[in-house]
Amino acid sequence: MYRRLLLSLILLVVASSGAMAQQIDQVALHCPVYLTWEGCECYVAVRNTTGSDVGVTPGFSFDGNHTVPYTLITVPAHGTILFTVDEFLDTPTCISGVFGIELSYAGEPGAIMASVITFFGNISFQVPFRNPSGDLSRTLHSSLYLGGDFIDYIFVKNTTENQVTVSPIFHCNGASTPGMDVSLEGYQ
Repeated sequence: MYRRLLLSLILLVVASSGAMAQQIDQVALHCPVYLTWEGCECYVAVRNTTGSDVGVTPGFSFDGNHTVPYTLITVPAHGTILFTVDEFLDTPTCISGVFGIELSYAGEPGAIMASVITFFGNISFQVPFRNPSGDLSRTLHSSLYLGGDFIDYIFVKNTTENQVTVSPIFHCNGASTPGMDVSLEGYQ
């Protein structure tokens, strides 16, 4: 009896560890907009949501080219880093001034979240990275800098044919404040 119980327990532990190992994958996040126009400042903010350091490899596409500079960026556990494309590439070689960025890492989906933050004139905006092969999240986490002499906007697009209600929640210094609900018709 004890032998069967022990054997069942061992099989349960092996099955559980096998299921956990399946969650670790190569994940690629994409953002279509990083601008290098004159008078425009762009930063990539990358946040690690796990308790372990995560290595992230950036890739860049522009003017029909795609390049990966073979640089691994380590994002510390529960940490955030900022970088610019200029740190990896000679941006004047991009004629259009518009880059696409891919961040790839080995880990659980959702371990890394990122956004491109852009300051242009007196406006700022943020474009989040998405996993195009993953299921579309019902929750979008992003970091946003509010303050200074900039006007801050949040852009929301409904990519479905159904009406969707968006309920923003703003977090600052450990406090949360709900924003105004916004209903969007299909494709609005």
